[in-house]
Amino acid sequence: MDKIYDIESIEELSGYLNALNTDEIRKALETEFKSLVEYKDANEWNKLVRICEVFSIIGWINLERVDAICYKSMNIWITELRNKQKEARFLSASWLKRKNGFIYTNPSYHYSPDINEKQSIGWKDFPKADLKEIDVPKLLDQCNKQKVNPIIFSGVYQYQSKIDRSMLFPLLKELRIRLDNNLNVDNFGNGINKIYIHYSTAKPNEEGITRLLKSRFSSKVSEYSADLFIGEEFVLKTEIQRKELLKYIILQVLEDVKKKVIKNKLKYDIDLLISEVKNEASIWID
Repeated sequence: MDKIYDIESIEELSGYLNALNTDEIRKALETEFKSLVEYKDANEWNKLVRICEVFSIIGWINLERVDAICYKSMNIWITELRNKQKEARFLSASWLKRKNGFIYTNPSYHYSPDINEKQSIGWKDFPKADLKEIDVPKLLDQCNKQKVNPIIFSGVYQYQSKIDRSMLFPLLKELRIRLDNNLNVDNFGNGINKIYIHYSTAKPNEEGITRLLKSRFSSKVSEYSADLFIGEEFVLKTEIQRKELLKYIILQVLEDVKKKVIKNKLKYDIDLLISEVKNEASIWID
């Protein structure tokens, strides 16, 4: 099984695994996976990434599928495992690069049904350990991640705004979970990776109705971003009416995404995404 760590490309790894009887090594892979989910150094993290890549090729079967994600924020690297619903699983950590290599700080543990007896532990309560700096070329990021709902909501609640967070956030969370679970993400294509919808609530007595303010598309990273204004009329509406307004403005955003898809000749089935979001939002409202 050590050979899987020596193969460089995903294509070569896939060819190697397809030539094996993976049922015979699955138990060993599952044992290896569970031994690495509380990785203690950079070598173990990189091994865990490869195990996740292997399972993405041969199927997770007995385990909840997760992606091994690594990204850089300022001068810190973040590593985490997330499922299809973007929920954190197992160990998450922040890494520093020092003279002798990478070392992580402030780890936290997130519950997983695959190790049911272990509960979540916040970074403040995480047991202290003697960690080692390990010199590796880089912290790896999984190459063959599962596709997930591309729509990501984020917002700013203006100070003393009449639109309280409790009016808006729970509704968007409900809708996001529904989209996470039900969108057929494998059928949309690769032309767009993320659709960020940023919203800002009206300031006290600020005039204006809920609307799309502006949008932009970055072809370099295949990401679309939209800025929304949530007007004070939101406060006067019933919960059903608020849901209907959110559905309307989200579909308006997706129609704008469609313009970007056409303009940039992207290989992305935006009509299918619009249809599925419209259907799921209608069920959510009912």
